[in-house]
Amino acid sequence: MTPAETKELLLEALVLDPSLQFRAALSAWQVDKLAAAYDSGSEVPPISVALVNGVPLVTDGWHRVRALKQLGRKTVAALVTTSTAEEAQLAAALANTRHGLQLKPRELKKAQRAALALYLRMKRHLPTKGKVKSFREIGQELGGIDHTTIRRWVISDHPRIARSHWDIIPIAPGGGGHQQITPRFTPRGTVEESLRNALAAFQGIADPAERGAVIAEAEAIVERMKAAGDWRIEATPADEF
Repeated sequence: MTPAETKELLLEALVLDPSLQFRAALSAWQVDKLAAAYDSGSEVPPISVALVNGVPLVTDGWHRVRALKQLGRKTVAALVTTSTAEEAQLAAALANTRHGLQLKPRELKKAQRAALALYLRMKRHLPTKGKVKSFREIGQELGGIDHTTIRRWVISDHPRIARSHWDIIPIAPGGGGHQQITPRFTPRGTVEESLRNALAAFQGIADPAERGAVIAEAEAIVERMKAAGDWRIEATPADEF
């Protein structure tokens, strides 16, 4: 991951990928609060964005993005880094646990457990020299998670790693049914998930004029997608969406 640079980015260019969000839903109250802060000219911290293969993923600041869109703003100040998909996911998981609107206990546990899974997947527990990191060191690097919790999750979620790197034999070898694996980011996966969500939300629009406005906007977006580069249509199941 490269050092962060402060830039002004177009809101419409940002990608809010579901794999980077651990909240069950955004808070309308928090969005309104941030919108009021922006509208009054109060200082609001920049969001964080990771460029993954050129795609700008929001790793921290979903409520701020929603607040600015609510105000009709076009741009947002952002701390931008270039990173891998896994680095972006780990940054998002840690951001969810460290600041902003406090997560609910279940959401916090999900984010912390996902962060640990990514941390181990990226082999950050293995130092370049010397012995493997302790559970205490890992907990500190993941935002201050208690070392006994880290040990318990490693044993239950990652039994093979527990055995190979810490010589711990789980009570039930081959377990790990609770492992929290964050889906890997792919541009296509994000687009398809967004299309499904848009279609589901569209069903709730009853007014013909509003439905027509949404269809017109969707058709305009499709034209922009076609003009963005080479493409072809391959045979897919008719009911995929």
